[in-house]
Amino acid sequence: MEQTLLSRNTLAERWDFESPQSIINYENEGVLTRNPNIKAPRYYIEEVLKIEALKEINPLSPLERRKLEKRIDDLEKELNLYKERFNSIKMLLI
Repeated sequence: MEQTLLSRNTLAERWDFESPQSIINYENEGVLTRNPNIKAPRYYIEEVLKIEALKEINPLSPLERRKLEKRIDDLEKELNLYKERFNSIKMLLI
């Protein structure tokens, strides 16, 4: 018989996350719903399977979208840092 609820650690392992903090973040962002009737954090397998199915069908599933948005933010910060350095060098040369 398959589990109907997954623990936070089990789900983090299933999705190959380094820590359960990512699961907490998804919960806070509304990507994933925690079972409110159990004190220990547990997640519905049906919802997990739907999210996993979206990833196969839609490259911009909620999980993938969050990853891509974070990557864009990181790259924009890096770009701004290089722009500032470039402008500083340019000012020294003028």
